[in-house]
Order: sequence, then structure tokens, then C-alpha cells
Amino acid sequence: MSPALSIAGSVSSPSLFSAASSYSTAPSTRASTPPPQFQVQPAAPVSPPLPAAIKAATVHLPLELPAAPSPIEAVELAQLAVDEEFEGMPIGFLVSKLQGMGPSLLTQATATTLHIPAGPQLPSYLPCTLPVASASASPLSPSHILAIHAPDSPRTLLVPVHGLLFASHSTALSLISSKPHLQPSFPNHPALPSDLPPPSSAPNEVHLPVVELHMPSSHAFPLLQSYIYLQSPSLLLASLLPTPPPTPKPSKPSLSALLNPTPLSLSTSLAALPSQTLLGRISMVHGLWQTAVALGVSDEKLWSTMRSAWGILAGALCVKERRRMEEMSERMEVEV
Repeated sequence: MSPALSIAGSVSSPSLFSAASSYSTAPSTRASTPPPQFQVQPAAPVSPPLPAAIKAATVHLPLELPAAPSPIEAVELAQLAVDEEFEGMPIGFLVSKLQGMGPSLLTQATATTLHIPAGPQLPSYLPCTLPVASASASPLSPSHILAIHAPDSPRTLLVPVHGLLFASHSTALSLISSKPHLQPSFPNHPALPSDLPPPSSAPNEVHLPVVELHMPSSHAFPLLQSYIYLQSPSLLLASLLPTPPPTPKPSKPSLSALLNPTPLSLSTSLAALPSQTLLGRISMVHGLWQTAVALGVSDEKLWSTMRSAWGILAGALCVKERRRMEEMSERMEVEV
């Protein structure tokens, strides 16, 4: 059993690993219940004793990021359906080529304009305007729109994606590896449109199929989206960690320490930040963990980066808590 960290103080953050991490592709029926909260338990007796008000609001966190509740299988690329223009091509080679173009594909996806009609329901196909550089629909244009419903946001997050690239990373998203009508489950899959897209009226206009997903977190999905396109653990780690505060007394660290800070040095620097800031980042890592579990993403570099971020943040909270206890002890000694 992983060691746990107890942090005293009043907090309000999303629940941790006792919460279910599941997803659904059924149409949206979001409940109006608020997001779950950290489990609040009395703190174990410590010396010196904590005031009763602080004991009643102590957060318990594992020092290490837990593994997925069950093993996540890697995607079998050979089993994925592909569009007509890719037939006969080795899928591994194709995915590798797409991955090499990840930064430009991400730019195309984020520059795609969505035209959302009025009304409470999303259509099966959403009209979109491709960026000027794309000129017209091609294998390198976004192929699907993920409509993400999650309890941490009242709004639906609409994300244009390149389906085959996402399907190659996620066992749950194999249904977007090709156009809907080429999927074996078409037209009976509840998340896939049951018809063909309407014709486009302009060269750079397309109608992309909408795939609705019920996810644990919508705020964490852009982190996973960027990672799938860019495959950059360092960029992901920088996104998960807050910026350390400036040191009050500038020191002269070695060049190696500046370029390759250790987890301990990062934890020590981050310990100067407010607890709420650190807990907010812990919640972000947890949301990404939930999303990776829900979608069946087994990428080891992704999981290693999440473990590193969690360890650094938990370490910062440990340092902060130790300093707080030392200060309390010193004050009590002065009073005595």
C-alpha cells in the first residue's frame, strides 16, 4: 500500500482515486450534481496536537500516483479500420507518418472553425471551415469532433481531432479510426452517426461527424490532446507543474542544476507556493490520470510524466507541511 500524505487545512478539490474512472459514448444526459470533493477525514494524532478545526479538514493523498485500476492493453493497429485513401498501406507506417506531422496537425485542428447551430442538441455532423492552408478536405485535415461532457464543467467541450491518430493511442477511440460508415459497428453504434454527411457548399467547408463522450474531466482533455499530437513529455510536465516562485536570496546554482533540476529541488522550490495552488495542480494530474484510464491510453511516457508530476507536487506538499510543523513547534517552545 502506497504511503499517504496528510495535509491539514480547509480545502475543496475534486475527489481522488476512490472515484470511478469510466466513460460512455451514450448521448449526453448530464446530471446537475456538483463535482465530488476530497474525502474529509480526521487527522491522526500528532505532536504537537492540531486544533480540532484543522483536524476536521485534513486531506489524505498518496505519495505516489496509483497505477490504473486494471491493466491497459496497447492498441492493436492491425485491427483498426481506415479510410479508402489509406487502404493497403501498413497502418504502423501511416501512424508513424502522422505522428511525425503532429505539430502541424495540431495547428490544423485548433485552427478549424466550428459552426454550431442553435438548439439544445448537437447534430450528427457539424459544419466546419478548415484553415486556409488546408484549402480543402484531405487525409491531413481533422476527421472527427469529440463532444466531451464531464462533471467538472457545465459546457460541452468540442474538439476537432485526427481520428486515426487518436485511435492509435486509445483503445476506447478505435471507433474514430475512419469515417463512420467504414466502421464495423456502423450504423448501430450509439455514438456514431447513422447516416452519411451532407454535401459541402465550399472547398474549405466540411461536415465532421460528432462523437459524444462522457468523461471524468473536460479540463484535463486539452493536456492529453496536446500530448497525443506533440509526444513531448517535457512540455506535458511543464504544463502540469506551476512556475516556482523567485528565491528571496539569489544563489549561484551550477549549470547542470539549472538545466536538469532534480525532483527534490523542484519540490523544495514549489513548497513556497500556497497549498491551494499545489492542490489545484494535483487535481489537474488526477484529471489527466482519470482521462487516460477512461480512454485506455497505455503510453508509458505519458504515465511516467504523470508519475513524475505527482511525485514532485506531493513532495512539495510534504516539504510545506514539515515546515509548518517545525514553525508550530518553535512557537510552542517560545511560549513555554
